[in-house]
Amino acid sequence: MNQLKKVGRSGSRSTPIESLEGRRMLVASISVEASNTVQIVSGDYAPVRTDYTDLGPATLSGGFGRATRSFVIKNNGQSTMTLTGKRVRVVGENGDQFIVSKRPALTIAPGASTVFRLQFDPSSTGNKLGTVRITSDANNRRTFNFGIQGQGYSAVDVGDGLRYGIIQSGTGAGAQNNWVLQMNYTGFRTDGLVFDSSLNPGRDPFDFGLGRGQVIEGWDRGLVGTKLGERRVLFIPSALGYGSTGSGSNIPPNTDLIFETQTLAFGPSIQVQGRNNEVIPDGDTSPRTADGTDFGSVAASGNTIVENSFTVFAGLSASGLQPNLTGNPFVRVAGTNASDFTVQWQGNGLFEVTFNPSATGLRRARIEILNNNPSDGTYSFDIQGTGT
Repeated sequence: MNQLKKVGRSGSRSTPIESLEGRRMLVASISVEASNTVQIVSGDYAPVRTDYTDLGPATLSGGFGRATRSFVIKNNGQSTMTLTGKRVRVVGENGDQFIVSKRPALTIAPGASTVFRLQFDPSSTGNKLGTVRITSDANNRRTFNFGIQGQGYSAVDVGDGLRYGIIQSGTGAGAQNNWVLQMNYTGFRTDGLVFDSSLNPGRDPFDFGLGRGQVIEGWDRGLVGTKLGERRVLFIPSALGYGSTGSGSNIPPNTDLIFETQTLAFGPSIQVQGRNNEVIPDGDTSPRTADGTDFGSVAASGNTIVENSFTVFAGLSASGLQPNLTGNPFVRVAGTNASDFTVQWQGNGLFEVTFNPSATGLRRARIEILNNNPSDGTYSFDIQGTGT
């Protein structure tokens, strides 16, 4: 407490009085944050994804395609705060397309908080803007305003709950199954939490073979027909995502997902898969047991061999995969210990490699697949095994 001197005829004495700071705190004080704890400033009319004020994409047909975000109202003062009027409402040009689906509590005790939830349910396509208005008896701000937005899309129904919308149109023909796509993407849950993005610092665009089971089913089915430069938003039900198992801490079981994608490049480029359908990168020099390029230990006596299978995906043609392969044979072995490995072409893209070491120790070679890819006419990767 501050001490002020009161002087009178009888002399002086000290009388405790409340500090001005303490008197200010004995009132209600409002603050607002997103459910991810990012603070929102009153008067901020520039919505962004990081604080959930940009609710992101939603489909006109509603249902799973609606975007929902939660926000927290806090009372930082030392007196009970009462929300007044309609408590929370959305006003502005497109305010009617944002719904307060969960209303906050009427009163908030000192140090406590309450949650309200907004739902974006667009009636037409395009970017929609609104202003959230929170009214209360808070001493620091009786009316707390901030801008929100969302993007409405006409959805294409792929089936089984999978839908997509076009953010930006692309050019040329659409991608087909077995083609290799190069994509940028951002994935987030329906509550707005971003769980992965190729746009994060240090990340590269993502390459995969469409329709080959290398990605979740929602991608394999939802990106068929995407065009060069196209930006597409995918609304993927959990059954076509990570299902009842989920994936890590940010994708719990039975979580619906949304991906915003951009197609950077695609075509019937060659790609090789090994064990467990793992893609073996072109130029890979680090053989692994997981993809079958490391054959493990084999007796050099000649009585034991190890055989691993690989599959070449080289795009579509009337005759299958072979027309894109230009070598004779299609697959060959080169390198220091090439004679310890033999290749047998099985047709339709499948080939088998046999390891039969002629001596003990580490034995290394290189698989080479000549093709008509204009950017790289030889697809190669290292293989190895150990003779014992």
